[in-house]
Amino acid sequence: MTLHIYRVLVRGRFDRLDGDARACLLAEADEHTVAAAAFTETGTLTYDRALTSFGFRIQVRARGDDSEARAAEQGTDAARAALDRRGVGYRDLRSTTSDMAAVWERQGAGTPGPGRATHRRVVGGPHRRP
Repeated sequence: MTLHIYRVLVRGRFDRLDGDARACLLAEADEHTVAAAAFTETGTLTYDRALTSFGFRIQVRARGDDSEARAAEQGTDAARAALDRRGVGYRDLRSTTSDMAAVWERQGAGTPGPGRATHRRVVGGPHRRP
C-alpha cells in the first residue's frame, strides 16, 4: 500500500471560556500566532488574542483506501486532545486535508499553486470542559 502524507488543518471556535482558561490562553498567545504555525507530527495550535477561533495544523501519515478520511479523523482527534489538555471549551470543528504527494505531483507536472484541499469534514457541536 502506498504511504500518503496529509496536512490536516482543523479549525474551530473557542466556547465558554472561563477566567482561568482565558488567562492561560492569553499568557501563551505570543507562542501560538499564525507566524509560528507549522504542519508537524505533533500538531501546532494557533489563535489570536481575541480568543474567538483557532487553527490546529498537523501532518498525518496513513496507508490504505480510506487513508484521507482516517487522516482527517486523526487530525481532529489530535486537535481535541490539545484543547482538552489546556482545559478549554471548543465547538464547530471542521477539518481540511491535503495529500502532499498529490500536491507535489501537480507541481511537478507544471500545475501552478500548492494544490487544493481534497477532503473537508465538519464535526459535531460544542464540547465543554468536564
